[in-house]
Amino acid sequence: MSEAEAISDSELLMAILMLGAFVNTPMNDGVCVPTGISRNEIKIIMSLQGTGSMAGHDFVELIGMAPMNVSRSLRQLKERGWIEDVPDPENRRRKPVRLTAKGISACDQFQPDFEKLAEALVGSLTKPQKAQFYRATRKILANMGDWITSHHAEVQWQRPDK
Repeated sequence: MSEAEAISDSELLMAILMLGAFVNTPMNDGVCVPTGISRNEIKIIMSLQGTGSMAGHDFVELIGMAPMNVSRSLRQLKERGWIEDVPDPENRRRKPVRLTAKGISACDQFQPDFEKLAEALVGSLTKPQKAQFYRATRKILANMGDWITSHHAEVQWQRPDK
């Protein structure tokens, strides 16, 4: 039996959970501290990139942040001018936000720190390993989004593969 055949779904899930938990320290030390942004703020910014807009409760459900932390981070990002409110014509009570031009520019300024960290964490992978990992990650993210939205109908999230 090959190594790939020997890994159970639950073992793979545990590895993903460890990866998600352990990436916080490198992200904090390698990107957040040098750029002066909190981990929660960067999680929101990264969630907004490529998804258009999301509301506070979407962040609570999708990335597991406490509502108070989401509110605080959204307020701080608005004060920086990096996000703005967007009307939801289908639900006036829903308060989605999106990145502003200033927010997109801030993300561009993080890029050198982000690239240094990426090199340290995934630079030793071969090109085929990187491609395979990227495809698998995108598929897992889509599955996570599907699972979350099927269990929390109020969450509006655009799958990364669409």
